[in-house]
Amino acid sequence: MLRNKHAVLLLGIHSWPNSAKRRHFIRRLSPLSDAVDMRFIGSTSLKPEADVLRFDISLAGKTKLLQKYLIANAFLRYAVSQSHAFVGRSEDDAILDAASLAAHLASLQLTGPILYGVRGEWVMWSPTTLTPVCWAATLRRWDLQRARDAKANASEPKGECRPEHVGPVLLTKGPLVVYSRDLARSLVAWRGFSELETHVSSDWNSVLAVRLAEERRVRPQQPRLGVVYAPLAEDVFYSSAIHQAAGNDSLSFVSVPMSEYAWNHPASKRLRPLASAAVYHRIASSKFLNASGLDSGDGHLSSWWKRRKGHGRRSTPNCRPLAAAYKRSLSDMHCCRSWQLCAM
Repeated sequence: MLRNKHAVLLLGIHSWPNSAKRRHFIRRLSPLSDAVDMRFIGSTSLKPEADVLRFDISLAGKTKLLQKYLIANAFLRYAVSQSHAFVGRSEDDAILDAASLAAHLASLQLTGPILYGVRGEWVMWSPTTLTPVCWAATLRRWDLQRARDAKANASEPKGECRPEHVGPVLLTKGPLVVYSRDLARSLVAWRGFSELETHVSSDWNSVLAVRLAEERRVRPQQPRLGVVYAPLAEDVFYSSAIHQAAGNDSLSFVSVPMSEYAWNHPASKRLRPLASAAVYHRIASSKFLNASGLDSGDGHLSSWWKRRKGHGRRSTPNCRPLAAAYKRSLSDMHCCRSWQLCAM
């Protein structure tokens, strides 16, 4: 049961039974206010606590590779039944100033659906292998492959950027993704939202078989089993779903910065303080927290928000059409022609 029904933001933070220390870090460091309901979200294996939302996702007979995705789906369904103006997700290896985030969301002078968070790469989603493919910083990779395929008169595209895949879509990264209430409802109501859950819940082994067959086709000598047995990437799927559910609508994507440690940071290499940002990622242990500067007592966690122009007042982001932001003509945009990208 949520304690504050008048909060602007419901923020669900994915957490796990063995992550008690991370939850402690977040509870101790993240400023809260009446504007935010912050909850750790997980399955019924998570310890019941006042700030924990647990979902019975019926994992019996299902792989743990689906666990985070099923919890995220359950949380989003729950969230749209509540009264919050915004619904967000984060992760327990990320730390942010939740009070400042909620205040900023409430101050936004934007109309229509809002997608808010850390802007990532362009990526495509394979509806057969249920994996992200064709990663790129811009849309040029997709353009180049289409041109090569056309020049070669190929009956079947050679690379990863294939026409049967969804996208390219602009990824919103998992450490911070926030939807306005109307956008969250569109996502949950989109037919593919429930269809995918039904498919993977009933026939995940067939998905693994398709992945293995594709790996053997592309890399017959050395198929990547890490790809075959990868968890379902819910952040990429949701990004592709937003593009399909709202690609023809007007939408504002408000991009905020993230500072993070490398996922494969060498144990022997000295950790440096993280640069000021809206969200800090890969705070995996006390070692990373102590190095990050977030626990120094000098307000580093909230420094980006306090330096932001117009902090504490109504906020009008600097927005421009998504096509212009990526130096494209509207006719070259495969979707999202009415989207705008807003920077803070």
